[in-house]
Amino acid sequence: MSVVASERSAIAYFRGEGNCHIVIGFERNGMRYVWRVRKRFGTDAREYLHETSNNSLFCHIMSRLFDQCFVVLPKLIRVDLPLLESLPHFQRYPVPAEWRTSQSRVYAAELPDLCYFTEYCSESTGDTVTVELKPKQGFIPLSLRRISPYCSNCLLQMVKSRNGTYTNMYDFCPLDLYSVDFKRVYRAVSSLAKIPHANMKVFKNGQLVHSNQNSADLDKLFGHRCTNGMTQGEDFAKLIAKILTCAYVENSEEYKSVMAKTPLLQHILLLQKQDTEGPFAVAEYIKDLMKRSGESGDSGRLFAGAPTSVKAAAFCSIVAASLRDCSVMITMKIFSRKPETSRLPVFTLPCGCFVVYRMRLIDLDYKTPAKLVSYANRLKDALNLISQSDWKTKRPPCVE
Repeated sequence: MSVVASERSAIAYFRGEGNCHIVIGFERNGMRYVWRVRKRFGTDAREYLHETSNNSLFCHIMSRLFDQCFVVLPKLIRVDLPLLESLPHFQRYPVPAEWRTSQSRVYAAELPDLCYFTEYCSESTGDTVTVELKPKQGFIPLSLRRISPYCSNCLLQMVKSRNGTYTNMYDFCPLDLYSVDFKRVYRAVSSLAKIPHANMKVFKNGQLVHSNQNSADLDKLFGHRCTNGMTQGEDFAKLIAKILTCAYVENSEEYKSVMAKTPLLQHILLLQKQDTEGPFAVAEYIKDLMKRSGESGDSGRLFAGAPTSVKAAAFCSIVAASLRDCSVMITMKIFSRKPETSRLPVFTLPCGCFVVYRMRLIDLDYKTPAKLVSYANRLKDALNLISQSDWKTKRPPCVE
């Protein structure tokens, strides 16, 4: 994968952060982009490059499983360290002294900033609203269903609520979000609007306005003045549920569809269900290979002598794990008139105005074998903790 250097003159600003990465925004030739930079630095710069490039390469592989429009392909770049260290948020994650030279640079993934619509700036003066959803896993693997009434997300979130990571447990369940039932999807989105945890963030014109740290009246985000002069608001959860339950089609002759006009979440669910072994069995395969080979870090060497069935099971598990932690970006803008040249899907609102929206997938990161083992261990710990508590009397079972 090619690596390019960033411009030294770029004016960068903090855009947000997750568990593992900081997101830095900047402009270039009138277009907006972001750099996705790891927050934790080891002493080996080569290991840092290896992980960043693996994520970028794996994203290109994952893009083949979706229609071409969906997956945003990152560009691997080198960013000048002084530029990043000028940002207060980045200063909390110091770069090791071993990395510092007169030409110190950090590797990052460069992506277009999906919180903006650059196509329609002249056609609408309204706000651009972007919803970042982490839908998680949409089914309960058979091996987990046999021992728990809860899906993996609800198990892990109950633990986080119990240990103080979150103040309150939410009512959200991914199985509702992935269902085709509009009422269940609406309920899932409404739950995240109240208590989002890390599953939802909402941006207005690029600024974070709703997250687990700060909340907003999301219905008012879509307030707009119609052609009749009246100011209208919209039911946020209803609009997002409508988008998630219909097939997404961009009018383009550049590619052939591999998704057969299936809603995006349904296609993700189909790919997740290819992992028929489940997290516990795959983790045991990997631990056995680690013992035999003495290898834990290099996936190529770890699976080199493994049976074909084990390699296939591990690959399906890696794909499912990546899709379990990816984000769906829904970018929306309201127009009083339907854009004549829009290749993006359009909804008509009850007031007669139009919502143009775009859906994209980001954060399709590669999951190492060690991370698959860690995930299975966290699930086991969650099962043990929940079995010793009274959660079963508080929370109904997850329903597929």
